[in-house]
Amino acid sequence: MSVFARSANGVPDDSFGDHGVVLTAGENLGYVDGARTVLLQPDGQIVAVGDGLAWGWGFGLTRYLPDGSLDPTFGNHGLVTTTWGVETLGIAGASALQPDGKIVVVGYSWPSSGPPGDETPLIVARYLTDNSHQLTLHKTYDSGNGAVTSSPAGIGCDSGCLADAAQFADQSLVTLTAHPLTGAAVTWTGACAGSKNACTVTMQQGAQSVHVSFFRCVVPRLKGRRLTTAKKAIRHAHCSVGRTTSRFSRKVAKGRVISQSPRRGRTLPAHSKVKLVVSKGRA
Repeated sequence: MSVFARSANGVPDDSFGDHGVVLTAGENLGYVDGARTVLLQPDGQIVAVGDGLAWGWGFGLTRYLPDGSLDPTFGNHGLVTTTWGVETLGIAGASALQPDGKIVVVGYSWPSSGPPGDETPLIVARYLTDNSHQLTLHKTYDSGNGAVTSSPAGIGCDSGCLADAAQFADQSLVTLTAHPLTGAAVTWTGACAGSKNACTVTMQQGAQSVHVSFFRCVVPRLKGRRLTTAKKAIRHAHCSVGRTTSRFSRKVAKGRVISQSPRRGRTLPAHSKVKLVVSKGRA
């Protein structure tokens, strides 16, 4: 089996194997008869998928580290061979990586007593790997709500769920997307942070955790408060400060809120503006 690596400008990559080339003798791979497909894992490891011979033809997988050496932690010193006995032959046709890092290989088989016929059974095999981590989503909602999905697929938390979790391959990028209900906004904390509807997590260094909050503007009681305190209360309630005017008042001390609009207790879309009228003191 031969594996070649070239840099972005097309020259051999000297950091891979021997000047960009790795040659692995078939007998050292359990007689794997070349590769039919190749998979590149997010962590840079390379999986070559072909046909293997061990008491009959079957699937042969080899995994190489980013420097081109065989991965000793994968199968038997870098090799996995799957066969179905001397009565059945089979070859690999295609392969794919699942979001959690598992390897799926599909092919077909036929009896060893003759060539493939019109009806050749489909074979699908899945292989476990040890390079995935769990991503856990925690959700809270009070004045707002919504759902969260992930790409690659794995996490699907609807408006009624409080938590969800899934396994994703090491070094993979997982984008979590919030789908807020009308008027709601989001805040992310944990392995990713921000207030946009989407955030991206890099799966590394073990399990990861993300918290998402959905909220709307719940107008607080502001009458009688000092202006600086009222503005803090507005922002804390996920509203925004709207137009602020002032007038003289005999009943409300200077610098305190005389009235507000909308009235307290109203639930509005996130960041809705709250208008204030502030006392200028006695005329």
